[in-house]
Formats: sequence, structure tokens, C-alpha cells
Amino acid sequence: MEKIKSYVIELKETLDHLPWEAIQDVVGILHHARLNDRQVFILGNGGSAATASHFACDLGKGTILPDRPRFRVIALTDNMPLFSAYANDYGYEHVFAEQLAGLVRSGDVVIAISGSGNSANVLNAIKLARSAQAVTIGLTGFDGGKLKDLVDICLHVPCNCMEQVEDIHLMLEHLICTSLRQEPVLDEYRVPALSGQRPGAEGMRTGQTMRTAVFLDRDGVINENRADYVKSWEEFVFLPNVFEPLRQLAQNGLFIVVVSNQSAINRGLVSPETVAAINNQMCEVVARNGGRIDAIFTCPHRPDENCHCRKPAPGLLLQAARQFALDLRQSYLIGDALCDIAAGLAVGCRPILVLTGKGREQLPHLGEEGYSGYHVVADLREAVSWIVAEG
Repeated sequence: MEKIKSYVIELKETLDHLPWEAIQDVVGILHHARLNDRQVFILGNGGSAATASHFACDLGKGTILPDRPRFRVIALTDNMPLFSAYANDYGYEHVFAEQLAGLVRSGDVVIAISGSGNSANVLNAIKLARSAQAVTIGLTGFDGGKLKDLVDICLHVPCNCMEQVEDIHLMLEHLICTSLRQEPVLDEYRVPALSGQRPGAEGMRTGQTMRTAVFLDRDGVINENRADYVKSWEEFVFLPNVFEPLRQLAQNGLFIVVVSNQSAINRGLVSPETVAAINNQMCEVVARNGGRIDAIFTCPHRPDENCHCRKPAPGLLLQAARQFALDLRQSYLIGDALCDIAAGLAVGCRPILVLTGKGREQLPHLGEEGYSGYHVVADLREAVSWIVAEG
């Protein structure tokens, strides 16, 4: 009897340590995929293959709402003739990547389930998905394996019992699908049917209703960086030539969001209220000069706190996308640091590095880290000119 009880006790203890912010981010990513007509692929081996099929079933049928499109979802575990053909002719390590190669597109979502996080066929599939600029999500256990650091968002179950890891993975997919079915929770994502079309999966072209955003880092892009942090309005100094490009963004109908790491808060150097007051004054000055900032999202955490909102993690961008129905794949991020570029790439934004602030110092590190797909400009004015020219 004690062994039976201990299994449940251990399971309950693991549940207390789940990454709740990351789970919320996954719900946001999947809902964004639903509204933007993106394809969702799910894969795994053994018990995780069963979870992948179960997840696809629940996502396809269990999330249906009358005024929203249905999910386009495929479990790559289910087509056994194709699965076995690739295993026989190309090797088992390629069974998922080869299926993805003919299907996945930029902006799609690939969910990989692996207890160990080290299955070769799972890792190969994620590498291919990333090369196609798909959003990647991992469900792992144990120490997370190689998968944990390879995906954009990882739901890591910190447990060394495979059966308990698989239990919780199944619970997570139920939790995610239930959240995607809850009407009140998703009201902010409501997308009306276009004129002359019925609401529903077939009648709605949801991509046309999502907004394009420009995400701006604050320190080093809008105002001068300080080694000792900006702790008061007196220490806040606008960079030269920022008002004209902010005015230009507003005139072009783009949604303007500031996303800023402010670890000085949790370092005890400045209060959240003071940071909010500085931001409010910044917005007022920008408005007086003909510009506009629509929203500000701030991370107060120190790097050692390992949160999901501090850049290079994409939490701030995902939160903004959930709240304002932003199309991340059509949006831009302007920053002066490697962490800004990494956050933008993680969600498919088009990142731009400015050489103000830390930009010139950080530029060589981008190449060293192997980043690609970003644009480099002198300052905010040149960045906005490039965005406007892009149309």
C-alpha cells in the first residue's frame, strides 16, 4: 500500500513545480496558430507517441468553438505506412523530419514530446522545424535532455520516473486543450467573421484581423543606456532623433509595444512604481512630439531567476500578442542587444539590431552565436525607414 501511495505523493510533488508561465505561453502560441490558419504537428515515441495522437485528437475535436476556426493538426505518429517506409529506407532517426520536410511552413507549430529529451528522431524533427521558421514546443522530463535547449518553449516535467513524466504530459495536453476551449478566458482573442462569411472554421480568414506590431526595447533604443540602470526620470535621457521615427510608426498604423528588461527592480535599486512612472512620462513626451506608444511590458527579474519573460526568453512578446491579438510573424522587433534579437527570432518576428546603446558592442556576438535572419541599422530612425519601406 505504501508503494502505491508514494507514487501518487511523488506525482503531486512534481505538479507543484511545473512551469506555469511556459504553459500559459503554449496556450497563447496555439491560439495564435488557430487564428492565423497555421498547421500544428505533434510527434513522439512509445508512450509519447500515444500522447501525441491523444493530443492531436483533443486539439482537433475538443477545442471546437462556434465562432472560431478549428485547429489544423496532424500527429506524425499516425500514418504507419509512411512512418514505416521512412524508417525502413531512411532510418528510424528520420521518420519525423522526413514527414515534416514536405509539410511544415514558416509560422506553423511543431510540438515534440520526449520523456528523456534525447530521442534522435525528435531532435532531428525540431532542427528541421527551426530551419523552416516554425515555432517549436517541447514536452520533456528528467533533466530536459537536448530538447530543452533546442525548442522555443519547453514544458519541462522535473521528474526522473518515466511513468510519472508521461502521466503529467498527458495531463498537460488536457490542461492546454481545456484552456483553449474556455470562452471567457479567450475573449481577448475573439475574431469576427468577415463580411458575407459565416463564423466558423471554413468561413473565417483570421489572419486578416491580426495586427502587425513593432516591438521596441527601451534602454539603448529610445533612451540612453546607463551602467547603473535608469532609476529616476532625471536619469532618463532620450537618444537623438527618436521622435521622428516614433511619429512615423504611429502614422503608419503599426501597433507600438515597448518590451524591456528591468532587473533593477528585483535587484532592489528601483521600485516597480518608479519604473512605471518613468515609462508614463516617456509616453507623455513621445505623445507631445506626435508619436505614440500603445503598450509597455516589463520584466523585473534578475538573470539568475530564470523566468520566462526576461529576454532572450520570448515571454513579454507572447504576453503582448495574447493581450492585443498581434501577428508575431508579421511583426518587427528593434533592439540593441543579442537578447533582443534572440527573443524576436524565437517567435518569428523580424528582428532589427540598432548600433545605438549596446548594439555596436553586441554585433560581433550575434555572428559568434550563429544567429541569422536579422537586419542591422544605425539607429531607430533607420530601422523605422526600413520597416516602412518593407510595407
